[in-house]
Amino acid sequence: MSDCLLLQEIQHFGKGSDVESGTTAKREELQKLIEDAQNKEFDIILAKELSRLARNGELSYKIKNLCENQGIHIITLDNAINTLTGNTHMLGLYAWMYEQESQNTSNRVKETLKTRAKMDFLKDQTLHMGMK
Repeated sequence: MSDCLLLQEIQHFGKGSDVESGTTAKREELQKLIEDAQNKEFDIILAKELSRLARNGELSYKIKNLCENQGIHIITLDNAINTLTGNTHMLGLYAWMYEQESQNTSNRVKETLKTRAKMDFLKDQTLHMGMK
């Protein structure tokens, strides 16, 4: 495949712009990618890193298996995954790490919101008691 043709294909498919959580398959752009993969509309998925496709093991393996069955390659720009060279042995580990990272981030956000709510409650109680 010539570089010019590859560039045309990349421009044709554009880039996914999902802003939803990467932990689920409910993202519109991801659903389009899966549908196009099932229809064999492209040969390669190029992603910045595996977490841009999925942040849970089950979804990562679903995408990997779909691509294997359709003869579609997955390449990540961080060189973690490259099915063209057979570099897939770390997919499970990366999927697990991204899932853990996502869960930890979620937990930190929840704790921060709880702490802020508690501080606002205490601040309101102090003002009602006439203290500043």
